[in-house]
Amino acid sequence: MENIIYREHYLKKITPFIDKPIIKVITGMRRVGKSTILRMLVNRLKTNGVAEESIIFLNKELLEFDFIRDYKDLHQYFQKKLYGKTGRVFLFVDEVQEITDWEKAIGSFFAENNVDIYISGSNSKLLSSELAGHLSGRYVEITVLPL
Repeated sequence: MENIIYREHYLKKITPFIDKPIIKVITGMRRVGKSTILRMLVNRLKTNGVAEESIIFLNKELLEFDFIRDYKDLHQYFQKKLYGKTGRVFLFVDEVQEITDWEKAIGSFFAENNVDIYISGSNSKLLSSELAGHLSGRYVEITVLPL
C-alpha cells in the first residue's frame, strides 16, 4: 500500500467491531478514502492471521464486477465464493450503492452468522436515514471526512 495516507484514526474506530455481529458501513463523500480504508482493514485482518481465502472483496468501481447489478447477482456471487468455506469469512463490498436493492443480499448474508460484513458507499447515494431502514439497526456507521 504505497503512496497512501494511512488513516489509523478510522481503523481505530472500526477495530472494536471487527468480527462482531454488526454490519460495518463506511460512508463519506466521493474520493475521501473509503476504498483505501477498506483495503487497510483487509491488510490488518491478514496481519492478524486471517487467511486470504477467508476474505472476499468486491469493488463495484472495477469493470470485472460490472455483471453484479442487483441483489440477486450479489447473492449469487457471494454464494459461489462461499461454497465449501468453513469458519468465519469476511465480506467487503466497496460502493455498495451501485447494486440495486443491495440490502436484501447483505441482510441475508448477515442472518447466516458465518460472515463479517463491511460495506462502503458515498453519502450522496447512501444516506443514514436510508441505512437505518435498509439494515434495521444492525449496523455501525463510520463517516470518513476529507483530509
